[in-house]
Amino acid sequence: MGRYEEALQDLDAVLLQAPGFAESRFLRSIVYARLGKAKEAAADLAVARRMSPSVERKYARFGLKH
Repeated sequence: MGRYEEALQDLDAVLLQAPGFAESRFLRSIVYARLGKAKEAAADLAVARRMSPSVERKYARFGLKH
């Protein structure tokens, strides 16, 4: 829907409360990438991959990819 700034705010709020959610890190990395923030996207993607090596496959089923 293109509402990346709003999505980023929501994901930031979730990760403040529960920083250990690999799924939220992965989704935030996608949002950062769409916003042109490559450095932030790469950092969150690396964390998500370490926390849950299968996170990309999980979301690829829904069409969510980098």
